Amino acid sequence: MLDNLLLAGNLDCEVNMSRVLPLNFGKCVSANALTLLVFMLFCNIARGQTTSFQAPGNQITGLAYDGTYLYASDNEGFRTIFALDPKFGTVIRSFSGCTFLCEPSDMVFVGGGKLFISDLNAAAYETDTQTGTVLFGRFNLPFRGNSIAFDGANLYIQDFDSPLFLVTDLSGNVLQTLNADKRTAGWVFNPATNDLWSTDEFGSNIFELSKAGTLVRACAGPQAAPTQGIGAITIVNSNFYIAQTVDPNTPSVIFVVNPYTLSCNPALALHVSIQIKPPASAPVPIQLPSSGVIHVAILSTSTFDATTVDPGTILLAGGKVKLVGKSNKYACSIEDVNGDGLPDLLCHVSTAQFMIEAGQSTVTLVAQTFSGQHIFGQEAIRILGSGHPRFRDGCPDGIRKSLADGPDDADDKLDNTDDKSEERQNKPRDPLCLNLETSGFFHVD
Repeated sequence: MLDNLLLAGNLDCEVNMSRVLPLNFGKCVSANALTLLVFMLFCNIARGQTTSFQAPGNQITGLAYDGTYLYASDNEGFRTIFALDPKFGTVIRSFSGCTFLCEPSDMVFVGGGKLFISDLNAAAYETDTQTGTVLFGRFNLPFRGNSIAFDGANLYIQDFDSPLFLVTDLSGNVLQTLNADKRTAGWVFNPATNDLWSTDEFGSNIFELSKAGTLVRACAGPQAAPTQGIGAITIVNSNFYIAQTVDPNTPSVIFVVNPYTLSCNPALALHVSIQIKPPASAPVPIQLPSSGVIHVAILSTSTFDATTVDPGTILLAGGKVKLVGKSNKYACSIEDVNGDGLPDLLCHVSTAQFMIEAGQSTVTLVAQTFSGQHIFGQEAIRILGSGHPRFRDGCPDGIRKSLADGPDDADDKLDNTDDKSEERQNKPRDPLCLNLETSGFFHVD
């Protein structure tokens, strides 16, 4: 059986690389569930990119994000809604998803501390994110409520049993009745693309749909479909958070997916070549924690002009291109980095906001060209050092990097932070933080 699982993993997992954190289920699982979990493990080892964490419930049918917390709705037991730390999955608080007979399906944050929930009992209602108190009496739906999304003005609610969906205002007044090209298990409005992203009700795909329900593209999801497939989806800091249900007796898994690493048809983003700390060879050493800048080059080819990339859209592992002094000019230059005669874009990226974890083997750069074309590139890295959980950017909580508070060449003084990291990877970080703080490069919030 294991050989079959490995073969299946090679077939189904080659696109999206994932890494599953250790799970402690705390209960016995069925043989079928165990088989599926072993399958998931091998798929995720093969992928190596997408992270995941165990959900607090077994039937996570709804996910939503309010800018701080990730909300996960469990459609089992007491119909609990959990407020989670979106990075680690830690439960911050929980409350009942409703105060009457209900079967909450999907949910969405609509602002003002409110969640809107679609219900399998042909209804939708608004609840308070702190207590779960129903703020707006339910309005009826002409079908069993399923996927729900909010575009800042209107709700999009799909039927559980068909592709039919409604566009309504927050009071439940129907503005449009439409049919989508796909039946979905969950969806979310993406302001970056001005449309809906959904999960496949019958498989492991992710679909991009226009707000009229027209299929724009299909992407291979983060996991081959188990018994009940992938379900709820939301967006947190440009990443997709996708819940997967194995069976009613096994905790759900929530995947964190960089959308620009998905294999889509048509392609979502153009893959480009990058070099971190050129001319360093991969795997490039990266110090954690780090509070300086790092050089990254986007390379041109005969079919791609790197100089068309908008520096303001560049994100390398979450880090942005720094500004020159107190100006609005980005610290980028055009030069031939790799000696092929083509002009490349070389930028200085701040490492203070890096979202890199110990053990990570690659980092991803995402950006857009001035014409709006999405691009992404990846580079192999080697982590030096490790951050203490109460530290961020190598300094105690409350200390932040503030270039505006320091001299214009503040970053230049830190420019070699990562280049010299091997010399000091075993040295305590606190003295460095104190020195930087007293030098004016950091300030306490």
